[in-house]
Amino acid sequence: LIRLMKKNLNTTKTIAYCREAPRAVSNLLSTPLCHDQFIELEGIEALNVAVQGQDKECIYAATLAYRKLAALSSNHVRIMETSVQVIIANLLRHECDVRTQLQAAITLTELASNEGMKLLCVGNGVLKAATSLLSRSDDETVKAASAKILRRLSTSSRLKPLLFQQSVPSSLFAAVEFSRDDVELLSDDVELLSQCA
Repeated sequence: LIRLMKKNLNTTKTIAYCREAPRAVSNLLSTPLCHDQFIELEGIEALNVAVQGQDKECIYAATLAYRKLAALSSNHVRIMETSVQVIIANLLRHECDVRTQLQAAITLTELASNEGMKLLCVGNGVLKAATSLLSRSDDETVKAASAKILRRLSTSSRLKPLLFQQSVPSSLFAAVEFSRDDVELLSDDVELLSQCA
């Protein structure tokens, strides 16, 4: 599976390999016991190749695999070293679908939740990516996921001044400006308001 993902599968005659390899890997990574062996076999590097393809299903499955790896804090350093830039680029792709953006955002939220990773997150562009997505996305769920990344980063006393310098509070206020005519808020709106607050 890892070998298949490392190839440029967009040039193969069938797209099936491109889709099924990261799907199978994502299924395997549902079991945390598989993570160490996957990492030792350079599986993360293979995900980096798979996620940069053109097929949306392949990109989604590879992004889902990152999220499953990020669920364990012991994987965070390796993800930060090898993949955070790829995940951010995927998150900000214009043609990226909402469900892929959500998986990428959840992965970055996991990294931003780790006290030892917060400064590295900012240094590697996670803060800028989350702020950008918060302001430009039309999807309330994606906005809420972006706000959650910012909320997790904001728990660091060392980062609070930087968040103000980067106008993060203004971005959060702008994200929750609803029309006064909106009598009832949808559940996605409530989640967005909650994360921004």
